[in-house]
Amino acid sequence: MRPGPRRGVLEQRAVRALRARPSLTDCAFLVLVVVLSALLYVGGLGFYGDDWGYFSELSEARDRSLQGLVQGLYARDVPLQQRPVQLAYVAVTYSVFGLHPLGYHVVGAVMLIAIALLLYAVVRELAQPRAF
Repeated sequence: MRPGPRRGVLEQRAVRALRARPSLTDCAFLVLVVVLSALLYVGGLGFYGDDWGYFSELSEARDRSLQGLVQGLYARDVPLQQRPVQLAYVAVTYSVFGLHPLGYHVVGAVMLIAIALLLYAVVRELAQPRAF
């Protein structure tokens, strides 16, 4: 006896629901891992060598608007001219947080979460099998 069309549709929905559940669980796990690891260190971090070079250039910008900070960095830092996304990232974070390191590290942790979720989505889309 063959299953009717209604049963086939229900089975397909059940399979889709089962596939979606691990996705949400996996994403929650990735977020939890990054958040817990960041909580261990983010409060005690400061700035490092290359940060001070950017801050020096940004503090000398005549125009303190976001556009002025971007233009100031672009004019003074040749390697950043080849990395416009990083240039915008540095200018935006400086305009928001100034010389307070906690904000930079929180943004960095959020970026790590986004990268982990994006990598997970790409691997899932490529239909790679789970390691465990």
